[in-house]
Amino acid sequence: DISDWKYDVIVLYNMTQNISPRRQDNFKTLLSRGVGLVALHHAQGAFQDWEDYRRIIGARYPTKPQEIDGVPYKTGTFLHGVDLTVNVRDAKHPITRGMDDFQIHDETYKGVWFAKDNHVLLTTDHATSDATIGWTRQYGDTPVCFIQLGHDAKAYANPSYRQLIARSIRWAAGGLQ
Repeated sequence: DISDWKYDVIVLYNMTQNISPRRQDNFKTLLSRGVGLVALHHAQGAFQDWEDYRRIIGARYPTKPQEIDGVPYKTGTFLHGVDLTVNVRDAKHPITRGMDDFQIHDETYKGVWFAKDNHVLLTTDHATSDATIGWTRQYGDTPVCFIQLGHDAKAYANPSYRQLIARSIRWAAGGLQ
């Protein structure tokens, strides 16, 4: 029951595939109420059969060959244990304001579908990754942030990554302007 929901932000880090129609409706209802959303890493591979979800988060990592918006996509690729440079593409956005490019040990994804209206915050030029690795967007009036980084404890130990997560949550909650 979401009638007494008391939270400002939902944070997702999952690759769950099944979601009931009722839970889909509840999720979209919370977003329509202005509850912010921060989605991390594996969440771009979640809910492959729920088309609204990819529109909400602005991406889909194809876990199997599929057609998205009339374009065929192969199964995406990933690689664990990669040292990559994260480039701050928009240093004026509240989430990334004042941040410098940084190095991280993480997992890369390639072959992802991205929404054209994502506002790109972070990129990389690593050969095993798509260029876009962090963005914001609006879903109706709901602020949404997606950060593709964050596979394991090595990523979470990175101070710049932790700063991104904290700022993303504050931004999605409306507390970071």
